[in-house]
Amino acid sequence: MGCLATLTRGSMSLGKSDSDLPPDSVIQPEDIILQDSQRLISKYHDNSEDGFMQIWLALCSPFSVSTSLIQDTAQLVKENNVMLHTQLAETEAAGYNIGLAVNGSASNDCSNRIQEVRQSLLQQRLRYGAKIITAKHVIGYATTGSASV
Repeated sequence: MGCLATLTRGSMSLGKSDSDLPPDSVIQPEDIILQDSQRLISKYHDNSEDGFMQIWLALCSPFSVSTSLIQDTAQLVKENNVMLHTQLAETEAAGYNIGLAVNGSASNDCSNRIQEVRQSLLQQRLRYGAKIITAKHVIGYATTGSASV
């Protein structure tokens, strides 16, 4: 008997003084982020088909990480065969598969996945327009997209 866990190593390299958020007190230098990400993958990630512990790398918003950190993290992900979690706009631009999920209670009051699908639809339409982001498109992210991730 065991417990299946997917843990993420979050990354923020740009703070208020660089990008207006987050506070400078919570950011880290990029070399430390990358070294610690590799340390966690090497120590804890089980890449076997029935592995119980997985480590994913998690970039925060595009306002709190540099382009070079996005690129270096993507390379680390490829080298170690782990997953990358980030916000939708960065994921789509990099050509990765997209899946929608529900975050924990820190950022979600009711764990309602269909509400997340609707919210994603509305947010992406603000940026890309209704002709590009259709309901079918976003439902695909939440179903077949999530299954492919």
